[in-house]
Amino acid sequence: MINKKLMLDIVAFCNNYIDNNHILIEIAKFPSNAISTDISVWKVDSDNSLILCIGRIAKYIHNEDDFNVFKNDVLEKLPALLKQFE
Repeated sequence: MINKKLMLDIVAFCNNYIDNNHILIEIAKFPSNAISTDISVWKVDSDNSLILCIGRIAKYIHNEDDFNVFKNDVLEKLPALLKQFE
């Protein structure tokens, strides 16, 4: 179930990646009792304009279990996406 605590947990988790200029984070609450989360990795130019999407991890979250799946996906896949910039 979507509640204030779950929304705060999602925002707090995504906030861990806020300082990385290559990561774009989108969170949206829908009236249908779902939260859309999307973390995408982008190549940026010298002006920090988005050039090319390298990959993304997205999920519709309806409850705590969905959130745990999203967290595991991010923790597994995001390092590989970011490694492309090394």
